[in-house]
Amino acid sequence: MRSMFSKAHFIPAVVMALLFVFYAYFAFSIPMLNKMLALGAVVLIGFSFALGPLTRFFPKTFGFYLAWRKAIGLWGFAFAVAHALISLHVYYGWDFFAMLAFPSLKQFALLTGAIAIALFAVMAFISNKAWVARLGYEKWRSVLRVGYFALLLAIVHFYLIEIKDGVFTVRPAGWLVLLFAIAVILLRFAVLFKGMPEKQSFEAHVTPPQELSRP
Repeated sequence: MRSMFSKAHFIPAVVMALLFVFYAYFAFSIPMLNKMLALGAVVLIGFSFALGPLTRFFPKTFGFYLAWRKAIGLWGFAFAVAHALISLHVYYGWDFFAMLAFPSLKQFALLTGAIAIALFAVMAFISNKAWVARLGYEKWRSVLRVGYFALLLAIVHFYLIEIKDGVFTVRPAGWLVLLFAIAVILLRFAVLFKGMPEKQSFEAHVTPPQELSRP
């Protein structure tokens, strides 16, 4: 049934609503929306990544939602792109050369963010059966795992951008998002440490749960 699978598309709205309450404190502005999109992207992409390891540790609890990870991840990528476009328009006026005049630390922050989005774009582009057939399932999954490096770059970007006068300053909800992203990466290392190979097929990642059980 597509109805259950479509519920994954409500998760981005829930994430944004929670950020509006607990991060923005009901205050709306374009800069605040931009920060919410950035944090929402980290939450959604992180949750998409976490579903795989969580399914291996707790298959009966999280296995049902494994097929949602593609939709959630693509929403996260859309949020990240929106964040980048708003930043380019509002803060930089589409003047890419002006960015070269920034302090080296901020330049590095922008570079990590740009590379992260580029890697997420690759993941989004190959998240279909055509690329599975072209690369083979195992190689396809290996390419997608570059997303953990992209998430690490996003963490670095977030940390460097929020440094003010040498001090990392962020609201409590921002801290939670940062710690969540770090936890997702550690969860991946936990899977590697435990030696738990993935056994799901491509369909397990993109097919609604009910349809997987059909003959």
